[in-house]
Amino acid sequence: MNEKNPSWVSAPADNQGQEEESVERESVKEVWMTMDMGGGKASAPIRIWLTPTGEVDLSLVPEKTRLNWERFGVRDSRGGTAVKPDEGAAFLEMLISVESATYGPWFSR
Repeated sequence: MNEKNPSWVSAPADNQGQEEESVERESVKEVWMTMDMGGGKASAPIRIWLTPTGEVDLSLVPEKTRLNWERFGVRDSRGGTAVKPDEGAAFLEMLISVESATYGPWFSR
């Protein structure tokens, strides 16, 4: 054992960074949506999550928003291909990556 660097202080050099990479690659399993209610008020956070079968549960999302997402999907700020709720985790990833308009909903993990 090295007195200046005991083994319990740091991971071996070949393992450093691997834990951080695996955390970054972990897919999104739930997203919280907050909507502007007008007058400077925000809605209570609305949970959007993956079910055990990999489907996105939109049951708490307002109907108008849910129907819009199901029909048109969500696009990134560059106008790329739309991602729809039936695409599971990819849809949640898109929600997190989309820049919210000042008048629309915003998302967080």
